[in-house]
Amino acid sequence: MVILGGRGNNLGVIIGAMVLEGITESTRFLSAWVHLTPIFMANLRMLIFGILLIVIVLYRREGIFPERKRVYRLPALPDVPPSPVPAAAPPRAAMTNEPALADRAPNDHPDLAAALRIERITKRFGGVEALRDITMLIRPGSGVTGIIGPNGSGKSTLFNVITGIMPKDAGAVFLDGRMLDTSRGDLVARQGIVRTFQIPKVARQMTVVENLLTGPMGQRGEHLIVLFSPIAPLRLRRDEESRLDGALAVMNLLGLRHVANEYAGTLSGGQLKLLSLGIALMSDSQVMLLDEPTAGVNPILIHRITRTLKDLSAGGHTLACIEHNMQVIAGICEIVYVLDAGQVIATGSPDAVRRDPAVIAAYLGSRAEPAG
Repeated sequence: MVILGGRGNNLGVIIGAMVLEGITESTRFLSAWVHLTPIFMANLRMLIFGILLIVIVLYRREGIFPERKRVYRLPALPDVPPSPVPAAAPPRAAMTNEPALADRAPNDHPDLAAALRIERITKRFGGVEALRDITMLIRPGSGVTGIIGPNGSGKSTLFNVITGIMPKDAGAVFLDGRMLDTSRGDLVARQGIVRTFQIPKVARQMTVVENLLTGPMGQRGEHLIVLFSPIAPLRLRRDEESRLDGALAVMNLLGLRHVANEYAGTLSGGQLKLLSLGIALMSDSQVMLLDEPTAGVNPILIHRITRTLKDLSAGGHTLACIEHNMQVIAGICEIVYVLDAGQVIATGSPDAVRRDPAVIAAYLGSRAEPAG
């Protein structure tokens, strides 16, 4: 019914149901009229349904009544000379007229100044110990905390455990001194930690604006009973309009304004990374864990992402970043943790860990001392 009528709208589903039921009932009438066997008529129905599906797939993939894309009317951009990397301005500042992130010290924003502490996290897969007694301290306002290591060292597994995607076997996660419940991902997000993924997880059949509008947590429309209120449409429309201001600020910050009403599935890999970061920003969480935010991104967008992360860190956000691009790590991180075989083998500044013999051995497979 959905494939035939068209997904994404009630009318399409209703029409699809009417067509299919019409075919079913008409073949029953034909069976009684020409005295055909029930088995023959059942096979005839399947043949008709199959032909319909083939025709729809070949000539009208979106169904008889395709979904209508909602287009948001955004205010016109100011008439200023174009710049490859526009000045950063966070969504919070745009909505509340607060100072820009770079202009605020961490203590100016006590609700964001929270340290993430990871104590003795252990994760096993059968007899394989993917993480072994991982302990880290990720502070706000002191630059992005980098997490590096060769492939298979446990970096993404660590993020999965912290954010409740995988259960831990031992250890605890603390945010601002309180122990977090990491049994489910949604609970972790509500407690103040959000993450991005190496392969962006966005709704590809929704536009950029719509994806961003899903970011804020605790929205009124998430409660089923609210939807049955007579004034629900008015309230939800007002809520959406208020969130649209934040989405607009995020798009301006990340350079996604020109694709605001495009489906996410049509974006480039780099733009999808930016959109993932934007959704995390819209949640307004205390901590963001970023899994390879610049992987596969062109240099201009990498510069935009790194500048954004530095501004967010300066504004009091607590950021941790898994990254293989050492230039990015050196540019945004003050503290770097190096993982190998599920253990922390080095901690320090980017320059210090780069010269550490254990780190060189982990990456190059030898104990050679760095030249010079």
